[in-house]
This record gives sequence, C-alpha cells and structure tokens, in this order.
Amino acid sequence: MLHPIPRHWKPTTTAPCAINLQLNSVRSAVAAVTVLQSARESTLLLTISSANSSSPDLLAQPQHKRAIFFPESEINPRIVWLKCTADSMGDVYYEWIDVSPYLGHKRSGKFYAPRKNYHVSLIARDDFLSDGSSINKSIIATAGPSMARSLAFRGPMVAIREVDYDTYCDITLANFWCLSQYLRCYGVTASAKPATSPCTSIHAAKASRGVKIRRQGGDIPQRSDVFVPVDITANTMLASFGEGILSPVSVRLGMPIRIWKYPNAKDYAGAFNPDALSLLREIDPIHPLFGHPHPYWDSGIEDVLAVREDGQDLSVQDVRVMCGFGAILYCDLVVNVMAGNNMAGKRRISESVTCENMAKRWREGDDCMYAE
Repeated sequence: MLHPIPRHWKPTTTAPCAINLQLNSVRSAVAAVTVLQSARESTLLLTISSANSSSPDLLAQPQHKRAIFFPESEINPRIVWLKCTADSMGDVYYEWIDVSPYLGHKRSGKFYAPRKNYHVSLIARDDFLSDGSSINKSIIATAGPSMARSLAFRGPMVAIREVDYDTYCDITLANFWCLSQYLRCYGVTASAKPATSPCTSIHAAKASRGVKIRRQGGDIPQRSDVFVPVDITANTMLASFGEGILSPVSVRLGMPIRIWKYPNAKDYAGAFNPDALSLLREIDPIHPLFGHPHPYWDSGIEDVLAVREDGQDLSVQDVRVMCGFGAILYCDLVVNVMAGNNMAGKRRISESVTCENMAKRWREGDDCMYAE
C-alpha cells in the first residue's frame, strides 16, 4: 500500500538555497537589493554597489554576469557585474571576464585546479603576496571569527560562478554562503577530526540521522533495502565525505538535502542508482544541464548519503517520496521535452516542482512513484 505523504513537510523560508531561486531571476541591481538584504545569513551585509557614471558597478547588460567583489579595505563584500565576452578557438568555446575595474590592471590569477562543471572561482591578483597588498578585510569578515586558521588573502578579490572551465553564469547567495563555509574551514585537512572545532559543523549543526540511498543491481535484490537510515555526526561528515552537492529538487521543495558519494565505494558491475539520480537532475529551465545531473554524478554512482541541510533528522519516508516524485519528473521530461529544445515544456516541468504536486502524485499512485 502507499504510504501517506508526511504531514510535517513544510518548505523552509530561511535556507540560503531557497533564496537562490529568487536570485536566479534578478538581473537588476535595484531589484536585487530587497532580496539580498532580507536574506542575510550573518551580520555581514552583502550590498549592491551604487550605479553611477563614476563607478564601474553599472546596471547589468545581457553580457554581464553577477559576481561578488571582496574589497581590500572594507568589511562588506558587494554584488557587482562583470562583463563577459564569448570567444572560440577552433571547436573550443570559452568566455573571458573583465575583472580590471575591481582588481586593477595588474595580472589577475585563477588557479586552474582540476574541476568539473559547477564551481565557484575566487579570482585574485597574481602577486598578491608580494605586490604590497594588505590583508583583505572583507574576506576575513566573510570567514568570521570562528575560522580554523588565520588567512593570508591579500588585495581585492572577485568570486564568480562557473558551469565549466571558463563558462560563467550569475553567482547566487547560496554560492556566497558555501564560499563563507569554505573560508571558515580553510586549511583543515581531510584527516583532521577535532573534538571541539567550529568547522565540524559544515553542513550538520548537530548529530542527526540521514538516509543511505543504496545502488540497485549486484547484491541488492529488493526495493526495501534501498533506503536505509544512518546515524551521522558532523565530525564524520567533515573527515570522510567533504562538501557534497545539494539536490535541486529538494531545494525547490523547501527541504534542502545534501548528497555525498560514499568514499571508497566498490565498483560493482551492472550497479546503478536511479533513486539518487532522481534527486540530482537539474530543474532550472535555463540551465544548460536541465534534465541531467552533473557529469560527476552521471556515471559510476554507487551508494550515496543524504542529509538535511538544516541539520534536522531526515526520514526514510521523506527520501522515498522525494525520489518517487523525481522519477515522475524524469518520465515527463523524457516524453515531452527531451526530443527538442522546448523551453515552454522545460518551464512547465520546473514550475510543477511543488509540495502540493508531489503529495497529489503520491496519493494517486502514479506509475513512476514507488508503491510498497
């Protein structure tokens, strides 16, 4: 029989990733003021630079991308717009951004570490440690008083969101929040397990219960074995799992869930994890990966761990219902959208991601939902 929809399911209104959905539609600095100022996650105020003829912070044009500027001598970071120019070399498409209005005309540097798809780049001057730059006050303020070690970031810096190497898009408040967590725990090694460290609560403010979503195939014969409750601690998360990724579907439903691959998972031939994939597909209609997870999650996905972003216990029932709804969305997407670049269809599917629709489809016992 079908399980009833959880009665306690209530969309959160303070999660930074929920606010992210509002920011995605903001292209005017004036319109962004209210959203950003009402969504502060700390005592820091993420301000909008004034737009006037003597300032580089002009209102956005279509070729501009939203970024966060960390001034050297001020406490508060600022939302700014960077001009982004598209170019190509043979069959290789790339974009370059002009950071000179904020970093000056000295060479800017960006460390090209291996990375895949969605990430945030923090751009600084190449020689910021030796060119006379002073400690960046806004970076220190963003990291907060509980940072794990003192930071030597000097000179002005700019943070921007990338979809892939040198392909840029608007940064969001959720990105700013993740960056602040990264700075706060900068320098903490993966093997460190401090007993009383502020960095042990990157994404789980207290010990809580998560859900292990197991792969299918191999030695997993029954569906009842797929969702397994797991007791976790913040120390375990920091030392073993790293940052993980937020489920786009869960964010839209108001219960942001972060998902990690289990470290050192064995590679079972023929194993796959459709339940995890149903939570990881992109649902933003203007995102280039709409309908797909990021490539890192699209192959070789074994067991994963799901944990609520707010540190509260995550029930097996919540995950089961959400995975079933994600499967419905994928069925709809394959039938109606994937045949072509149908923006209207994409928007319809994206707008259908609501708690009400999820509850309705669960009660109706849709073919794509999982009945027990």
